[in-house]
Amino acid sequence: MITIFDLDSSYPDGKSLSPYACRVRIALNYKNLPHKSTFLSPLALEADSKAHNIPANDTDLKPDGTPGKYTIPAIHDPATGRTITDSLSIIAYLDQTYPGTHQLTTPEGRVAGFAVEDLVLTQIAPHLWPVVTSRALGYMTEEFVQAFKPTYEAGIEMSLEEFLANSEHAEKYLARAKAGFDTLERFFEKSERVAGERGEGPLGPWIGGSRFGYADVVLGGVLLWVSRAMGEESEEWKRLREWNGGRWGRFFDALRPYTVIHL
Repeated sequence: MITIFDLDSSYPDGKSLSPYACRVRIALNYKNLPHKSTFLSPLALEADSKAHNIPANDTDLKPDGTPGKYTIPAIHDPATGRTITDSLSIIAYLDQTYPGTHQLTTPEGRVAGFAVEDLVLTQIAPHLWPVVTSRALGYMTEEFVQAFKPTYEAGIEMSLEEFLANSEHAEKYLARAKAGFDTLERFFEKSERVAGERGEGPLGPWIGGSRFGYADVVLGGVLLWVSRAMGEESEEWKRLREWNGGRWGRFFDALRPYTVIHL
């Protein structure tokens, strides 16, 4: 059985709070590949990774700018003896190793998937990060919070306490994220217009219509990250679900069966 390695937290329902780990978990579930989860300490990630024989991620950079940072997610597949890091590398490995499962990085959808990923990573996720992280820190140990605060506060150019004390700070970032979702919505609108002109009928919930692909994994990972950290009863999550005519709420509802955390 495949093991997915994720970060530990005190979150009451399965712990996972990383959008990148969410991607891999969604992919494993959609492919119906049996797997289990192991959670590593965020304060001892390098040591824990080495203890599980997880290599450094050569696609990510250490603080000094050199490659070889220890990151999650990672997977270990006993069927092949391989241990893989980096969410894209993991998903590509799963496609190649299990060709009988639904393929997510097909040649015809690969470039479009990477284009959506770039939009999500530049116009949506960076603006959600200050809001989501401020809430996610509530599920981490005090030791981790104190260690991570300098990084977080450098990113938002104010203290965590100042950010939390004034809701206008969060609203500013949410408005920027909404603009990114508006851009993504225009992709859907064009696709639906062409489908209508061709008489193809209603499209499915995914970015590729009825076909689930890498772009959906990327967007799904972000939405799952937000919903878990903010809570599905939070005002912010309920608002996001209703953006663009409820598009993202419908997308998430279709995605939900593939978000299960197997411990």
